[in-house]
Amino acid sequence: MQQLPRFRYHPDPIASESIVPRKGFTCGVCGEARSHAYIGPYRSANFGFENGDEICPWCIADGRAAREWNATFVSPFILSDAARGAIPQEVLAELELRTPSFLCLAQEQWLDHHGEPAAYLGPIGYDEYQRLAPQAQAAVRQCGYSIEIFKTAYLFRCLHCDWHGAFVAFGT
Repeated sequence: MQQLPRFRYHPDPIASESIVPRKGFTCGVCGEARSHAYIGPYRSANFGFENGDEICPWCIADGRAAREWNATFVSPFILSDAARGAIPQEVLAELELRTPSFLCLAQEQWLDHHGEPAAYLGPIGYDEYQRLAPQAQAAVRQCGYSIEIFKTAYLFRCLHCDWHGAFVAFGT
């Protein structure tokens, strides 16, 4: 089995369930039989908003899905205004064209810190919250909602320091 690609801004897309194991899966982009499929959202100039045509993670990582299907995965517009203006174009391109996104029923966000997109760690429910490090728990609490009220928080970590950030989506 081919080793899965690594994504700087989404370090464990299997844990976050954006990439899942698939038996008998053939990628629509490269046409190769693959062991895993990306099931998260993407936009395509060819097809509009897609969330059903599965793509292999290798075609995301090497930019082939972006080139051949005009696919984008993480919109720069879900970063903060300050980050969008400060982040170099090559970093924005990596996030937008070569980073798996994640499923979120509410309007998604991509948090940033130190002028760079943060790494998406995954959805956090109450059980996961109990196992988080104190700084990550604090990030979830700073969303302003009781941990018992929300169903899912989306957790991020800075690539340069111990900062964690989160946003809450109700009903997910």
